[in-house]
Amino acid sequence: MFFKNKKFKKQMSSLLFAGVMAVATITGAGISALSVSNGPKEVNAATTDLKISSFTVSKSSGAGIADQITLKAKATGGSGNYEYRFGTIYNGKTYYSSDTSYNNGYSSSNSITTTGYGLIYNSSATNYVVNSGNNTLFVQVRDKSTGKVVKKTKKNYNIKGLTINSLDVTSDYNSFFVGERISLSVDVENEAGYRYNPRLFSYSTDNGKTYTVINNYGGGYYGCSFTPTKAGKYLIKYSISDFIGQKAEKIVTINVKDASKKVVVYYNNSNWSNANIHYGINGNWTNVPGVAMKSSDNPKYTWKYVIDLGDASSVQVCFNNGNGSWDSRNGANYTLTAGSYCIVYGNIYNA
Repeated sequence: MFFKNKKFKKQMSSLLFAGVMAVATITGAGISALSVSNGPKEVNAATTDLKISSFTVSKSSGAGIADQITLKAKATGGSGNYEYRFGTIYNGKTYYSSDTSYNNGYSSSNSITTTGYGLIYNSSATNYVVNSGNNTLFVQVRDKSTGKVVKKTKKNYNIKGLTINSLDVTSDYNSFFVGERISLSVDVENEAGYRYNPRLFSYSTDNGKTYTVINNYGGGYYGCSFTPTKAGKYLIKYSISDFIGQKAEKIVTINVKDASKKVVVYYNNSNWSNANIHYGINGNWTNVPGVAMKSSDNPKYTWKYVIDLGDASSVQVCFNNGNGSWDSRNGANYTLTAGSYCIVYGNIYNA
């Protein structure tokens, strides 16, 4: 460009060098006017800070390992070309929820949906880790254009692991006796189910010996029964482990009584479909109509019940069908001492 005025040439050159737009009006006499304005600015998106604007978890802390959980993140800034990686931090160690053999666990998806088990179970060729309890969940976002990585966390996210809520030890009767069946059942939560998970019921007695009741490696059995052969204290234990390495056990203590204070009552009445036994020890009676009798373990008899005499020497009993019909031996009731008996139409027989 040719400038006739040297002073103006210098000013114009300075403005152009500074990136300022200058517009001159030129006439035959030279430049008659000059307007100056800022020129267009070029903005580089990569200079905007990359950040994670939101990180959400679909379930509140306290989810179980079978619960579906979605982790979702949103990033802003940078080039806009993002990759995401999710994981957990447990006891100071970092575990990724994605396959780290592919792209170091990064994915173009800004969310993952998995189970609590999927978040806490981390495996490799040499290490299996189950991080039930408090975890720190995290997401990392990587800008594919610049390589910059930012991270956001959620602390104290509790994932419930394998738990035995209860171990129930019950008798068909009010007490545990030698020779009478004891039933065992458990309520288990957050087990990583697999047909070969070891599940073991066992008990130990006063002599310190441990007996296995049932050791189940195939199926969904969480209950069984056994019949004690001696009196004393029994420690009933249930232990379980699953295929992701979780373990739990629970112990219940019971006292098994000998047969010297046991009254076994069998009862037959072909006219009834149900039978209750109403009994009294030292004048203390059960509430009417009494206690429902159990199905007999002896094919000769229909119903059975076992009574604990405690410190008493005898018990008085009578029967009803729960619908107004009674068998009380014409009001005299049946008096029994320790032993096994069958009562049929007013008669007492040794069983």
